Amino acid sequence: MRFLRPLLGVNRLDHQRNTIIRGKFGVTSLNEDIERYQQEWKNHLRRMARNRLPKLAFQYTPTGHRDQGRPKHRWKDQDHLR
Repeated sequence: MRFLRPLLGVNRLDHQRNTIIRGKFGVTSLNEDIERYQQEWKNHLRRMARNRLPKLAFQYTPTGHRDQGRPKHRWKDQDHLR
């Protein structure tokens, strides 16, 4: 945003939202890029043959129990990947 604001002739005191500034230049946020990449990778895994190692690793479900405390954050537990 430090790069885009001066190009548009806007400073922080003008109170322009980042989404508006990115929209004028057609730039997506980094979070959107990461979510799109993860979704594309998941779609790629779905098309993969069953015996491929990445697909096996993605489908693996461990047996046993988890330790007490805060649950671990896993990649496939994210909402946009369901």
